[in-house]
Amino acid sequence: MTCQVCRAPSLPMHGVCVFCHSPLGAGTELGGLLDYLAGSLPGIDVKRRGLVRKGPVRELRSGEHRARLGRAGLALTPDRGAAQWVDSLLSELSRKAAADGGLRQAMTRAGWAFR
Repeated sequence: MTCQVCRAPSLPMHGVCVFCHSPLGAGTELGGLLDYLAGSLPGIDVKRRGLVRKGPVRELRSGEHRARLGRAGLALTPDRGAAQWVDSLLSELSRKAAADGGLRQAMTRAGWAFR
């Protein structure tokens, strides 16, 4: 399930999409979250699986935020729920986007709300 407005994986926080703040039904979809973030944001450190590193994202880093997909599931640093972690990541990126036109353009193109 994805958000009908921004096409992000379904990740509701207080009844709205954590990415674009449009109304969203219940249900969380963490599958593909790291791939979606890696494909939507420039300048994020990404580690992928596979021989030529073109497989699914296994780890993602941006500033103090880190997400690692392992056998036990998704591990997030700082340790928060997935929606709160993404909201915190987007808040950090919104601050960086004030000085970085490329990042601001990528966030706008993705349809995400600035914090």
